[in-house]
Amino acid sequence: MDAQESAVLPLDSTQTAALTLVNEVTANSTHPLFLVLGIEFYQNVNGVDYPLKNGTFNALSLVQVSGYAIL
Repeated sequence: MDAQESAVLPLDSTQTAALTLVNEVTANSTHPLFLVLGIEFYQNVNGVDYPLKNGTFNALSLVQVSGYAIL
């Protein structure tokens, strides 16, 4: 499994530059590839970012599946 994440980004009116996240994939693998996108919110208190624990507004979505065959 290979996972990448961005740095914590501010939620404000400033436009964020495009992100490039690179994952290693084994050539000619027979395993399915799952592309998942998650968003997690943090609260900054005294310069420290704390994840919001209740998860009410956090999101996780399966974006694409490649190489999966229904048997």
